[in-house]
Amino acid sequence: MDFTDYDTRVAGYAVIVDADDRVLTTWWNGEARPELANWSLPGGGIEFDEAIEDGIIREVYEESGYRVELTGFLGTSTWINTEHPRPRKGVRLFYTAR
Repeated sequence: MDFTDYDTRVAGYAVIVDADDRVLTTWWNGEARPELANWSLPGGGIEFDEAIEDGIIREVYEESGYRVELTGFLGTSTWINTEHPRPRKGVRLFYTAR
């Protein structure tokens, strides 16, 4: 499959750990699928015209009310969904933050 045959969703997430080794999570309501509701790292979809880092900072604030500073890059993960009319590939980027 050529890259023009599917959509790509880029998302960024922050891993925020306090002095007591607690990780900040936010509640994701599952959108239209309530059976998927669960706790998640703060973050989400990056807008087309924004830098990944700026999108993560925005998403963390929208979801938690905290203003954060990114402190390092952790890694990536990907997922594929062929159940949509047009296949989708998701790319997640993880950063540490404080």
